[in-house]
Amino acid sequence: MKTHPEEREPVLACTLDTADAAARAARWRQLLTAHLRASEATAHGRRLTFDPGVGPELDELVAAERVCCPFLTLAVTPVAGGPVLDVAAPEGAREIVEAMFGPG
Repeated sequence: MKTHPEEREPVLACTLDTADAAARAARWRQLLTAHLRASEATAHGRRLTFDPGVGPELDELVAAERVCCPFLTLAVTPVAGGPVLDVAAPEGAREIVEAMFGPG
């Protein structure tokens, strides 16, 4: 039985080359180190709460991640206390979410 293209499992890999992936990871680390207020595991990934005022940098990073890691679901919710980022991934990619966004 043939599989239709839309039924294929998503590729669980980042499309960035090594140098760009390292630069992106450094940006995430900087944001997480300086502005992460809370992080908790969810059923499919992590929920991260940030300091107010990081919206533009967070939005830029999320938009970039959506391009290079389309298997991730990233949703930013503006909240009075600071933006909340929900990151979800398919079962086979949960370790990627923990490596990127989990407790360090």
